[in-house]
Amino acid sequence: MKLIEVKCKQDIADFHKVPYIIYKEDKNWIPHLKQDVEKVFDPKKNKLFSEGGKVIRWNLKDNNRNLIGRVAAFVNPKTAHTFKQPTGGMGFFECINDEKAAFILFDACKEWLQKQGMEAMDGPINFGEKNMFWGLLVENFTDINSYGMNYNLPYYRNLFEKYGFQTYYEQWMYKRDLSIRAQPIFQRKYNQLKDDPDYEVTNIRGKSLEKVADDFREVYNSAWGKHDGFKELSRDAAIKIMKAMKPALDKDIVVFVYYKKKPIAFWVNIPELNQIFKYVNGNLNWLGKLKFLYHKWRHT
Repeated sequence: MKLIEVKCKQDIADFHKVPYIIYKEDKNWIPHLKQDVEKVFDPKKNKLFSEGGKVIRWNLKDNNRNLIGRVAAFVNPKTAHTFKQPTGGMGFFECINDEKAAFILFDACKEWLQKQGMEAMDGPINFGEKNMFWGLLVENFTDINSYGMNYNLPYYRNLFEKYGFQTYYEQWMYKRDLSIRAQPIFQRKYNQLKDDPDYEVTNIRGKSLEKVADDFREVYNSAWGKHDGFKELSRDAAIKIMKAMKPALDKDIVVFVYYKKKPIAFWVNIPELNQIFKYVNGNLNWLGKLKFLYHKWRHT
């Protein structure tokens, strides 16, 4: 097996080919957009580089020069020293079901991170915010992945745990049939709140993107900003998230709750973009954009 550091255009193309090889028989897999992935590794688009962030990525080939895996390792200057040990990250891991191949990729990350002064490795995570490319899928391999969320094959968990990774925290995602009415207790609670003048429940129609970002940030930081492993969301980051969501945002289904004019809760619903992106095959080039606009127009 040969480990190849990603340096040139061909290496980058190979990096994006790997998941198509791994998941070619899986009908539930929808590829991440190549453009979204490349933003992570572009110093012009990822400000972590200008703040001292470091990143490296590799492809892995077998003895017949067939692609069989890939991975990236990185040091996020904002989070590397927020844990008890200096902690680096690894992510974008894809690999055939072969322990030796997986361990070559994990070892490459570990050894590189040690050279950067790191003592622990967190992964699979993103070189950026938690809203994209974060975590390992360990349950439910029968539904398609949501936009930006990782989809993995069942054997991935075994590869990670055999190497020594342990669960840091669990993140759950749920889906609900909108034709089913909310339980009576929720209806009663809502009726109590709507008659209390101190509370306001509203969508974001008529609100500026900056106002929505500020309210989002206030609630997020109050709920998550003080927890280990999470950092407070800056205003710039909140605005960036809202701008990224803007092309698909439906203002009628993003809901905020205010108590005495202060934002205290949000329920951010966006159309499931992968219901459209599954038609662009991971590439939002000019043809992909046309397909996206067509299916958005059709309300796919």
